[in-house]
Amino acid sequence: MRQETDCFLPYFFVWQAGEGFCIITATMKVIDFHTHAFPDSLAPRAIDSLEKEGNIQAFHDGTINGLLGSMDRAGIDAAVIASIATKPSQFAPIL
Repeated sequence: MRQETDCFLPYFFVWQAGEGFCIITATMKVIDFHTHAFPDSLAPRAIDSLEKEGNIQAFHDGTINGLLGSMDRAGIDAAVIASIATKPSQFAPIL
């Protein structure tokens, strides 16, 4: 017969193990696969420009700390940052 630890899955699952049941109530991780953040010195200008160009309101102030705060409020566990560069010379400063 399997032990309780043998039936771990990363989501809620009930598995009949011979004479008993194994009930797992672990939660799934939430990952946002499309976020943006900028160095603190660049964020205010970048957000202002992007809001005007896209005619849209930003969800946070564009900084890493702003992104982390937004993630905490939304219950997001991890994020992938998608850099924005409009010309090659901008690539390195926004990493």
